[in-house]
Amino acid sequence: ELDDFPRIDFWKHSVAVGMISKELAVRLDIDPEMAQLGGILHDIGKIVLATHFTKAFQSALKTAKTKSYPILRAEKEEIRFTHASVGGYLASRWGLPAPITGIIGGHHSLDVPHADLPLTSLVHVSNCIARGLQMGRAGDDTEPSISPDALDALDLTKEKLDDWTPDLAVAAEEVIHKLGISADES
Repeated sequence: ELDDFPRIDFWKHSVAVGMISKELAVRLDIDPEMAQLGGILHDIGKIVLATHFTKAFQSALKTAKTKSYPILRAEKEEIRFTHASVGGYLASRWGLPAPITGIIGGHHSLDVPHADLPLTSLVHVSNCIARGLQMGRAGDDTEPSISPDALDALDLTKEKLDDWTPDLAVAAEEVIHKLGISADES
């Protein structure tokens, strides 16, 4: 267990992103199972950093907290690589399918092959929603902005997404509660 990276909060966040991704995928006619899997695994690189680069990751967490940085920026400064690049590499080594490796490696940058852009964009949006709703904790307290490119790739407007967000949040909260990691527990 690292300061500023409680594992239970990490998994709350991951499950929330997975469930929001699944629910959003259903509404957008995108493969919901692949979306859910990508959402759950999108930050798996943080587990690698926490377990194998513990001191460096803890330093990045501290930098993110003291400077109010996004964890990605702190990782680049402190470690010189990010959870996204580590996670994408790990997913490819595990032989996970291209859409999942793209989601994990590209959920911040959206730098993925065109065929993987809809799923990666969907998880990017879901991650931003979960972060904005403070569902779990992903290593920092910043609220990322949804990329207009992600919305374009999904042919989705901010207004429609805002209308859907309460229902997406309820679906995620229900699954978190069923798993015994309710949003009000730590």
